[in-house]
Amino acid sequence: MKDENGKRTVTYTYERHPDYHIVYANGAVGGVTPRGEVLFDLFIEFVGIPDETVHSVTPDGLGPEIGRKPESPPFTRQSQIGVVMNPGQAKSLGYWLINQVENMERKREERVSGGGDKPPVH
Repeated sequence: MKDENGKRTVTYTYERHPDYHIVYANGAVGGVTPRGEVLFDLFIEFVGIPDETVHSVTPDGLGPEIGRKPESPPFTRQSQIGVVMNPGQAKSLGYWLINQVENMERKREERVSGGGDKPPVH
């Protein structure tokens, strides 16, 4: 395709797969596969719930917790989704993510310094 200036262009249309859904992730783990692709899992990290808790019983009913097993539940990293990419795609994704965060930080700094609240000058 060519745009109005005669330059070659490519137009993409976007659609979502029927199984599309958003997952929350606060970390990633992975590495390089034997075929040279990048494989990573996006995970959510949390403290697991106890297997059991013990509460006192008072004349008014259930009292406060007085014990739990295990006493300190372990930290859990639950994988939400796995992603496989070739190295070029992974590098592009990395650059894109960094750029998104830098844009967000720049906009935040503009708001904090008062630059974002000023009306445009005509």
